[in-house]
Amino acid sequence: MRDATTTFGTGGETGAGFRRGKAAGLFLALALAAGAAYGGDNASFVSYAGVPATMKPGAKATVTVRMKNTGTTTWKTTTVSERTGDVIRKTTTSFSLSAVGNGWGAGSAAVTGSVAPNASRSFQFQITAPSTDGSYVFQWQMCRDTVVTETPAPPPRPPEIAPAGTTCFGAKTTRRTIKVESDTAPSFVGSVGNQRWLTDNRVAVTLSKATGGNGKLHYSIVGALPDGVSFNDSTRVLSGTPTAGQRQTTYTYKVTDSDSNTKASDADTLTFKITVVKAALSVSIGTLSITEGSIATFTVKLATKPTGNVAVSVSSGDSGAASVSPATLTFTTSDWSTAQTVTVTGVQDCDVTDESVTISLSASGGGYGGVTGSVSATVDDDDVRALHRSQRDLSITEGGDGTFTVSLATPPSADVTVSVTSADVGAATVSPASLSFSPVTCGASPSTATVTVTGVQDNDFSDESVTISLSASGGGYDDVSASVDVTVDDDDIDTAPSFGDATVPNQTWTKDEAISPVTLPEATGGNWTRLYSLSCSLPSGVSHSSFTISGTPTALQGDTTCTWTV
Repeated sequence: MRDATTTFGTGGETGAGFRRGKAAGLFLALALAAGAAYGGDNASFVSYAGVPATMKPGAKATVTVRMKNTGTTTWKTTTVSERTGDVIRKTTTSFSLSAVGNGWGAGSAAVTGSVAPNASRSFQFQITAPSTDGSYVFQWQMCRDTVVTETPAPPPRPPEIAPAGTTCFGAKTTRRTIKVESDTAPSFVGSVGNQRWLTDNRVAVTLSKATGGNGKLHYSIVGALPDGVSFNDSTRVLSGTPTAGQRQTTYTYKVTDSDSNTKASDADTLTFKITVVKAALSVSIGTLSITEGSIATFTVKLATKPTGNVAVSVSSGDSGAASVSPATLTFTTSDWSTAQTVTVTGVQDCDVTDESVTISLSASGGGYGGVTGSVSATVDDDDVRALHRSQRDLSITEGGDGTFTVSLATPPSADVTVSVTSADVGAATVSPASLSFSPVTCGASPSTATVTVTGVQDNDFSDESVTISLSASGGGYDDVSASVDVTVDDDDIDTAPSFGDATVPNQTWTKDEAISPVTLPEATGGNWTRLYSLSCSLPSGVSHSSFTISGTPTALQGDTTCTWTV
């Protein structure tokens, strides 16, 4: 560093020259005057470039200071030589940019070449920070430097160099303060908790701040944030409205300082996880099946933590088929993951149709507005469309009657006709041939109809079995059928025919002579028509017709036994 004070030296004209000196007293006067500020010198500050705000102790930086020559003299190095007696005197004048105060290890930067009036010059040089932490002034000013060299003549007397003179002039550069501080890494205070957010619900989370470091701290998040969410590094706030679900993703929260140290050790990081879920109801089952009059249950809980209380309404799409209880479920931020039970009851009705019912769930509050769910319930009907008969078996006698009644198991949706038929009208007949039933109110006593079955007289002695068929149509009873088994007891008495005491004498016949006709006896008794047969081999020429044997034997035949059967 050089102070802006006047020391021993001389002024000079532009360029180099040699002139004979004056008297010694006059010479001394000129030398003393040379240290004063030269009237034509002036300068103004233009700009800085590369001047750091902070530096590490002993660190180096390349800076640029631009100055303008606003005087009437040209900034350049000149030398003037004079000889007085045996002494040769050289006066060298130069210009430089010199530090004001702290020299920053550079002190000054010389002007090379020349800078004419109204011209500007950029001085680029390297500075070195002090070795001690602190705040240091960075300021510069243009100076005129004068060096006088006296060489006694003749040689070999050594030259004598007079003290240099430095005069600073013009405006100083803008005063800057550079902070010199040892390198310290920033460090986070606290941690960042894992985040679990709901889609379409606004979030705002302030992340931990850091301390230490050099200069301004810069915060960042490594990793693509969920759609709709951004990070403000000035406020350290994560905010926005997530628009889509996201699986659990790990993020790195990083802080760096403003120094030139880019090593990983000169930063601090925290990790945390973000999960974005769609607000949803977690239902234990999607479908259930119950029977009329029975109950079934399912459970409901929230898929993720709500922002406040959530009310879930529960309703049946058809309360005439299935009812639900309770009508409302309430979840809080503390019990949102605890399942609550819904009971579904199948309602008794008079039809025979299975019903499908949707149990609807609708949430509100706590970030769950508009979230719905459902369970599909099938109610199995326990009623059966059938024809009820007062008896399934009926026994009657030929010529006698028997009855049974018919009714519908469930109320029909319209008129029902039931046809009544006998599988064997030769054994039993029915009356009437059809029955009619009309719709009745659910719960009312069903109507009944009577069927009469009559046994038919026949000529056999066998009991008969007959099926009476019932077939319905209309009113939802199409293809519904039933039957009654009927036994017809035969009333005929079986008696055997008899020849009584009648006999047929043995016969002896002569070959080729006509025999006297033999009359076979007729039987009495028996039932209905008596049938006769003769079992034997009659001689050739003899035949049997009805009750008579006649003819002429034409061949001899031994004894033959004949049987007459009725």
